Amino acid sequence: MRRARAWSVAVILVVASASPTFAATGTTTVEPTPGPAGRCVDLRRDVGGRYVDDAILVKFARTLSGDQAIAFALEEGITEVSRPASGGWRRFAIRAGADPIAVANRVAANARVDCAVPLALSSPFPAFPQTPPNDPKWPNQWGHQLVGMQVAWQIAGGGNSSHFIAFIDSGIDGTHPDLGSVHGKSFTGTSGWTDHCPLVGGHGTGVAGVAAAFANNGKAIAGAAYNAGIRSYRVSEGCGDADPQDAADAIYWAVDHDAWVINFEPIWTVPPPPTPQEMEVVHDAIKYAWNHNVPVVVPVGNNNFSRFDYPTSGCGNPFDLIPDDWCVVYPALWPEVITVGGTMKDANGTTVRWTEGSGDSMGGSNYGLPGIDVSAPANDIWTTANGGGTVLQDGTSFAAPLVAGVVYIMKSLHPGWTSQQFKNALWTTADALGPYNYNWNTNFCGPSPYQSAELGCGLLDADGAVLQ
Repeated sequence: MRRARAWSVAVILVVASASPTFAATGTTTVEPTPGPAGRCVDLRRDVGGRYVDDAILVKFARTLSGDQAIAFALEEGITEVSRPASGGWRRFAIRAGADPIAVANRVAANARVDCAVPLALSSPFPAFPQTPPNDPKWPNQWGHQLVGMQVAWQIAGGGNSSHFIAFIDSGIDGTHPDLGSVHGKSFTGTSGWTDHCPLVGGHGTGVAGVAAAFANNGKAIAGAAYNAGIRSYRVSEGCGDADPQDAADAIYWAVDHDAWVINFEPIWTVPPPPTPQEMEVVHDAIKYAWNHNVPVVVPVGNNNFSRFDYPTSGCGNPFDLIPDDWCVVYPALWPEVITVGGTMKDANGTTVRWTEGSGDSMGGSNYGLPGIDVSAPANDIWTTANGGGTVLQDGTSFAAPLVAGVVYIMKSLHPGWTSQQFKNALWTTADALGPYNYNWNTNFCGPSPYQSAELGCGLLDADGAVLQ
């Protein structure tokens, strides 16, 4: 069962638990000691009584069906807010004001429960204030709010300040006051790594802002990984017309210079497309990053294409790399990337796939199978603009960096994770929202619900992901 959005928390530090899935590298963890009949005892040692005040972890003695788990939660007066993680642990919200230790001890007495524990608080990173950030556009940053960014900050802060996200894009305005000290390199054969995109506000500057603008500094917006360093690796003379070799060179450079996460924006959707050989140059570079455990986050594209329309959509098989491809474009189709789709709110406030119905000039988020890992808000996104101000942007280009920022925070907690572990954490915590069929691809996301064609595993759950 994916977590519901009907709950809120106000915690201070990162969660560590009995299961390795929840333990954060470099933190003090609590390993409950099995007591008689497998019960957990001695829960208070080494943490000074500091616990998440709104939730407990439960491991059942035997597997429960979804209906059985719901009945159990109703009986105990708790609410499940995450799907089973490795080790069989499930997170349950408790009533406001309840003592998590008392609730855990009570639940542990249930015959169906093997172990129930409060969640110990511990983190090497400063947490974010519980009050909303004071950045002027924060009240309008509906996307960051929707995915639970403020709760994620209260859990884990804005990530490690000693590393960086590499933005492979059109460049970044390094003078923007909300982006701090930006360093970079041009791979285009011309000097300079500032944003060369002629769109209003630019492109790379806005992408960087969504992921890593300073937060709570009274300026512009709040970025997801507000402690992350920013590197601008320019591969485009415009807004995306990247040479495949330049793009590959930038990936190799980012990995070899210790990037923690790569946000890769070039996508090839318009003729003349690169040759298969040229695309394999990019693919090899992406596999290099994957094998070095540097997650590469990419947007799915904005053509509103799906294989459900094939071949009448005009998308067809762009590069003949895989016969009869879905209309999710490269590099989004490759399994070694984290592919991000776009969402918006419809007239009823429901989270749905972003389309041109949002009133913008683009077509909408591409979709199909395989392809999308998770989705994030993609329309009416306030972000940093060339020249020092802010701008309202649309497109999956501005959904992907929100995911990249969350992955950076995750890596701050789990620097030893593999690329696949980051994917798994995003898959298993995403919210299966919208009127979609989440049973298309059982190799993704699961246990059920699985992958949908429209949103992948669902909407990014920032606070759920950093708890893994």
